[in-house]
Amino acid sequence: MSEAVSGSLGGRRDALLIATGIYDSPALRPLRSPQQDCAGLSEVLGDPAIGGFLVQPLVDAASYEAMRAMERFFRNRARKSNSQYLWITAVR
Repeated sequence: MSEAVSGSLGGRRDALLIATGIYDSPALRPLRSPQQDCAGLSEVLGDPAIGGFLVQPLVDAASYEAMRAMERFFRNRARKSNSQYLWITAVR
């Protein structure tokens, strides 16, 4: 996780990045690079000189884990954070 810094409006900035590239169904082939995309975006958003977000990456989690992460991410967050960013990659 990166350190949160004040944005132009002040206050905390939070990002939840969900990347899924592996599926239980044999009908769905694995995606090529969601893990790398997530890592790259996490680095950029977490960089204090660029994004300054407190980044929480979640890679190849079960659907119920992703749903719980989103619920926790948005629960009462409006009082704690000026900016929330949700990024999901899971389809072709």
